[in-house]
Amino acid sequence: MKKNNIKMAVLLASALFSMSSCSLSLLDQDNPNALTKDSFWQTAEDAKANLTAVYSSFRDQYFHRFIPMAWRGDDVQGTASNANYSQFDTFLLSDANTTCSTAWNQNFKGIYYANQVIHYVPRINMDETLKERYIGEAKFLRGYFYFTLYMEFKNIPLIIDIIESKDEYNQPQANPELVLEQIARDFEDASLALPATYPAGDLGRATRGAALGYLAKVRMFQKQWQKASDALDQIVQSKTYSLMPTFQEVFLESKDFNKEILLEIPFSNAKVDGKDLSTSDNKREAMSKVGGWYMYWPTDWLFSEIKKELTVDGEYDPRLYTTIIFPNTKMKYYGKSYESWFGKNSKALGFGKYAEWEVLNDKIKNNSGKNQRLLRYSDILLLQAECLCRLNRVGEAVSYVNMVRNRAELSDLPTNISENDLLVEIEHQRVIELACEMNRYFDLLRWNGNILGTKNIKEVFEEHGDGGAENFVVGKSELMPIPMSEMQINPLIVQNPGY
Repeated sequence: MKKNNIKMAVLLASALFSMSSCSLSLLDQDNPNALTKDSFWQTAEDAKANLTAVYSSFRDQYFHRFIPMAWRGDDVQGTASNANYSQFDTFLLSDANTTCSTAWNQNFKGIYYANQVIHYVPRINMDETLKERYIGEAKFLRGYFYFTLYMEFKNIPLIIDIIESKDEYNQPQANPELVLEQIARDFEDASLALPATYPAGDLGRATRGAALGYLAKVRMFQKQWQKASDALDQIVQSKTYSLMPTFQEVFLESKDFNKEILLEIPFSNAKVDGKDLSTSDNKREAMSKVGGWYMYWPTDWLFSEIKKELTVDGEYDPRLYTTIIFPNTKMKYYGKSYESWFGKNSKALGFGKYAEWEVLNDKIKNNSGKNQRLLRYSDILLLQAECLCRLNRVGEAVSYVNMVRNRAELSDLPTNISENDLLVEIEHQRVIELACEMNRYFDLLRWNGNILGTKNIKEVFEEHGDGGAENFVVGKSELMPIPMSEMQINPLIVQNPGY
């Protein structure tokens, strides 16, 4: 059993602080001030307990981030068996979709908790260094929740303090550029307050590297390439992170908290006071015949992209064997060959990053304790390469791309490669390196199509044979609809265009 204080603390906090995500909105909370002033915000332990409640909203991201972000990418195909989920894949969302409501409510719940920590912890008499760290963690998490909301809805209220009275519950949407700037400010503040690393008992908390990484992502949305590059360079120069020797090692449960991960959500095959600390990610991803739920799988386009370039030894890119379960005789899945499980005529594909195929010798029976990887050093390297390319520093950018390519046993790019050709290669590497990690739609959104800006998102989907392309409406489908439940309680909210 992995020993990790934060994962146990977060689960206990979930039980203490959880509210129904179907009915909760940040804007219809009962005023908590009397309770918090009298009871909670007195000691360092109170501060830690309430910060843990913020992490509890961060912990399970499947419904409020994975489905909204991963299922809308052209690297993931979602099942049609659940109409509520498949609307993300087919771009047939309506304001009655309950997963949209969950995404809105869960992220705003996290913001609500974070605002309390940021407001009240400065008043507590406690160690000043620890106080600053707790506030920094809360700001990081608030930035993360708001960045998620921005990518999903864009037009959202900006609430960065506690709500004092019911008159403040209904608030209008803020200018999206102001929202982005506030998110950047939160990540920047967090980067100044957070440590680079933690001792074993605190692994899983937000770090300086994670704050800088997400700050860079915000700046890239704003096309502020130099500011993004500066943040990314701090990560590189810190020498805190490096690529794992092989791609497969990045995703092994035995390699949780490895040197390539800047941010991850900890899980464990354990229970605390009867509460499960594991995750169903393995079952959601795995194919039905091996005991999984097979809720999503790789698109044919992704499969083709990974096979596009062979290694220096003429073999498939090794990332293929970790990312995708596919017909081959080289690998064993759950102790058997692909053909033994699925038949010699099967062409079915499955994702493999979280499905535990490499360690189990039979069908899946239990949930997984494998941590969810949210931000990796390879992502940082490719983002820095893009920034440098945009800044006309192509020669420097090539070296960052080659780091990722070399780990995959691919040949070096030539130093005289053109800017456009390098950008196309960066997009390709981001697709195959970060497949099914909630990054593809982030890229499509910030580029508004492909990396060169020559095609919009609909045109990219059409080119790649994405099943949702025919329903994608430019100017509408890039965003999710504001949930009907929110529209009904807040008369100041305006629905997103087209819904």
